[in-house]
Amino acid sequence: PSRQPFVLFGTHSSRENLNSGNFSFPSEGHLLRNTGLAGSLAKHMVVQCVSPKGPLACSRTYFFGATHTPYLGNGDGLEKKTEEV
Repeated sequence: PSRQPFVLFGTHSSRENLNSGNFSFPSEGHLLRNTGLAGSLAKHMVVQCVSPKGPLACSRTYFFGATHTPYLGNGDGLEKKTEEV
């Protein structure tokens, strides 16, 4: 794909959109909330950062949801639970 920084939400992050290099999507908040399947909320986003003066680029995918429990390490066999804030 392109060597430019970007953030794509939901259905805008399809392979077709990434390969086309055309990232001229509207970014107003009222439009971003409808970028999931069938106009639902986006469940993920893809982010790419690019070094302006070097060859370095990195990408990450973030998934949104309330059901994920992060892995907190081994903890010597003790199970740790996250606390709600």
